[in-house]
Amino acid sequence: VRTILLSLNKYGVIIKKFIAKFHLENFKQTGKHFVTSLFQINATTNKISWIFLRIMLVFVTLGITGFNAIPLYNNYKADVFSSEKNSDLKYEFSIYYKFPGFDIVDHFTLSTIYSIYLSVNCGAYVSSIDLFLILMMFQMVAHLRALQGSLNNLSILDDRPLEEIDSNLTPVLKMFNDEENNRIHQRLQAVIDHHRFIVNFAGEISSFFGP
Repeated sequence: VRTILLSLNKYGVIIKKFIAKFHLENFKQTGKHFVTSLFQINATTNKISWIFLRIMLVFVTLGITGFNAIPLYNNYKADVFSSEKNSDLKYEFSIYYKFPGFDIVDHFTLSTIYSIYLSVNCGAYVSSIDLFLILMMFQMVAHLRALQGSLNNLSILDDRPLEEIDSNLTPVLKMFNDEENNRIHQRLQAVIDHHRFIVNFAGEISSFFGP
């Protein structure tokens, strides 16, 4: 049932938006304070995603192998593959299906190969949906970490000239002028827009995949 998601237009829209707009690779030109932490966050997220992908591939391979190996082993134990077959043989298949004029027992080898093909395709479809969803979750967490870094760097005191007070160099403390107020406003607006962007994308995922 879950594979039906791949045929829905909304699923394609979400995946396209994720790759073309939401992925961290698209946010490398958003400002020096954000980019400084973005590269490290992006590298960490990519590494975690890479490890998780390998783990998922192992589990999918084990699942498909076990799903098809058990009926094959039972058929082998029952001498189904023997040249001399008894009339009371009980065939086992990983997937049972029936077409008009086609009996899977009469076409045992072909049906077995087709069952393996179907299970591999089903595993690939389902795992791809899960992997994309998990990757989007990883990227969402990374966006929140980057957003936190942006909030921590809203101050413009680092851009001010330094003065010596009690043998210590500290930024000049005075009222913000119009230019500095405008810079703070721009940084704060960027943070708000980024937060709104994250919330909107999270809402799309939640409404499509469900709670």
